[in-house]
Amino acid sequence: MTKNRPDRRTCEFTLSADEYDGDGPCLVGAKSLREDADWTCPRPKHHDDRCLFHLSPEERRELEIDDEAVRDRFLEELRQSHDGVDEALRRKQFVGATFGDLDLRNVDIDSEDNHPIDLRHAEIRGELTLRRGELYDPIYFAGAVFHGPVTFKFAVFGDNTAFEYAHFADRVDFGQATFQSGIDFLKTEFSKSVSFEEATFEREQTFFIDTKFNADYEKDAIVNFEKVTFERDAYFSGSAFRARTSFEKARFKEEAVFKMLSDEEVSQYNQAAFHDEQNLERRKTTFTRYSNFERCTFHADAYFNDILFESDASFEESTFRNRANFKQVTFDESADFSKADFESNASFYDARFEESATFWDAVFGRKVFVDDATFGSRAKFKDVVFEGKVTFNDASFGQTATFEAAIFERTATFAETSFERPPTFETTTFRRTVNFTEYDVTTGGTVNLREATIASGTIQRPPEGVVFDVSDGTLGDVAISSRRNSAERVNSCGGEGSVFRQFECVNTSFDGFDFAEYRDELELADWNLHSTVGDSDPRASDLEATYLKAKNGANAVGDSTAASKFFQKEMRYRGKAHRERDSWLNYVRNRLLGLTSSYGESPWKTVAASLVVVAAFTVVYIVTSILDDSEIPSRGDPNAAESATAFDSTGVRSRRQYSGPPRPTRRSGRRPSTPSS
Repeated sequence: MTKNRPDRRTCEFTLSADEYDGDGPCLVGAKSLREDADWTCPRPKHHDDRCLFHLSPEERRELEIDDEAVRDRFLEELRQSHDGVDEALRRKQFVGATFGDLDLRNVDIDSEDNHPIDLRHAEIRGELTLRRGELYDPIYFAGAVFHGPVTFKFAVFGDNTAFEYAHFADRVDFGQATFQSGIDFLKTEFSKSVSFEEATFEREQTFFIDTKFNADYEKDAIVNFEKVTFERDAYFSGSAFRARTSFEKARFKEEAVFKMLSDEEVSQYNQAAFHDEQNLERRKTTFTRYSNFERCTFHADAYFNDILFESDASFEESTFRNRANFKQVTFDESADFSKADFESNASFYDARFEESATFWDAVFGRKVFVDDATFGSRAKFKDVVFEGKVTFNDASFGQTATFEAAIFERTATFAETSFERPPTFETTTFRRTVNFTEYDVTTGGTVNLREATIASGTIQRPPEGVVFDVSDGTLGDVAISSRRNSAERVNSCGGEGSVFRQFECVNTSFDGFDFAEYRDELELADWNLHSTVGDSDPRASDLEATYLKAKNGANAVGDSTAASKFFQKEMRYRGKAHRERDSWLNYVRNRLLGLTSSYGESPWKTVAASLVVVAAFTVVYIVTSILDDSEIPSRGDPNAAESATAFDSTGVRSRRQYSGPPRPTRRSGRRPSTPSS
């Protein structure tokens, strides 16, 4: 377009890119609009050297021109037809115009020429209302300044809408507005509350790149994107949210981008935007106050990479149906992902959680990467379901790490993971493989795996002062590796003492655990499976059940030696359990069985015990015989007659005293005669 010079009849307002001294860049001279560096007003003068729209509100009041008259003239300019393309384009340009109140409620603008309504660098000093209005022409508010409240509630924007570099000094309401085409808030600044509640962004991409939401938190201001629907990509890269922000129940049907833009994305933005190419500053998106993303739905990829949340942030019950990227994100205060549903891959690589990170009841449908992440205070993964592979390699956990009742459906890896205090995996289920290698527990103590189920995997020998408590749990095909070489299984004492000294296995079930691999270790530990390092003091009945389950586990893998040893331990603790219950007879029987046959597991001890018994009775017989011989009376003993055979009252023959050989009797049957006196 050739440079237009005002004649005596036209407004002398000129906006020059070279002489512009306002905030931000001068947005005239755009190649996309075929403009020169200077913009001149095409309208006739109304007073002095200015048209109606370039007079100030004060000047119009002096001329007794009210805001309603300016509004009517504005709509008339938009609706009238013009000859020629250039004239039609120029007549819809209100660059640098000044308005007081501008009431456009219920207006319907749909020009045949479809040239943009151009309000670049316009200034609205009063209130702007477009409530329930419908604009089907493109509209440019780039560089505009809105001093008063702005209402676009229920409005329909049918074509491209641009607010680049605009400044809203008062509250703004886009509630339930519909943007049927693209909209751009590049470097727009909102000084007070802004609401897009239940707004719908259709068809084209939405840009909030480097947008500043500067509302004063202390005055209960809010940035409201609740129940918003983004049908296409939504970019919030580099934006600063300084007030409390809510995206509760928002729906992102395609990509949600909060991360810093790459060179390629900057190029794509410049191609899609409504202005000339911008030299964008790539910086972090920042949320200064509370950020609410509760019950949001992200249908496509969600990018929160390299974002800074300076206050609490909540993604509770949100759904990520595609990839969720939180790489290098920083949460200075609490982060809440409770009941969030990650249906695809999720990455928290190098993320920093300075305070509590809560993932209670969250579901991760595919792979999860938490490598190099830092949890400064409390990490809560209670009742989380990991349906895909999960890695916590090189992650660092501060005060508390809780995985209670979590379910790992596939491989879980904690390689070179650092725990300041012992983590909790109570009632956790590892259905496939878990690997604890080169990990560290700074303070020492007991890693709680009580009632946990570990199907298979590798657990590296705990550091000195650390005990793994798998009581009441289940150990499957688990390898215990040396800390010297995580790939080498411990088969020797190595001067370190038994590895089972650092495992508490009270009432633990063994389902596929290969005891034969640790024969030397078990011998060194006298086949004890319960720790002597921890502070627990299990009851004898619990230890009886422990070795019963160990025996059953050994039998299941065909290890008869281990089964025998564990059976003996089982019986030994059964005896102690009898003693605890004051069942002394059963206790004595148990001990006798143990002493004489090792509970039936030692045939040589049985033979030895039998020989001892035979020898003992032999000695007793010999001794009693000697004693009997020493008591035989002589034939002339006058008391011999009194030692005849007798029976006691019970019918048992008493000991017979020897009284010499019996006297012969006659065969005739006659009674022998009584000798004479």
